[in-house]
Amino acid sequence: MAKTNLQKKRLEANLSQSQLAEKSGVKLRTIQHYEFGDNDIRKAAVETVLALAEAIGCDLKEII
Repeated sequence: MAKTNLQKKRLEANLSQSQLAEKSGVKLRTIQHYEFGDNDIRKAAVETVLALAEAIGCDLKEII
């Protein structure tokens, strides 16, 4: 399975899914859905993508 941009950036930041959830305030299950492709991150609320990007330390364009 190809890695999503979110998963690539999370791994580059050396964060587990749980750590990203804690740091971003986004539910672990939500992060898993985006990484497995069950949910399209491009359809996520801007606040969610922004929280993930800030927690990872990247631009939100890099994870969508």
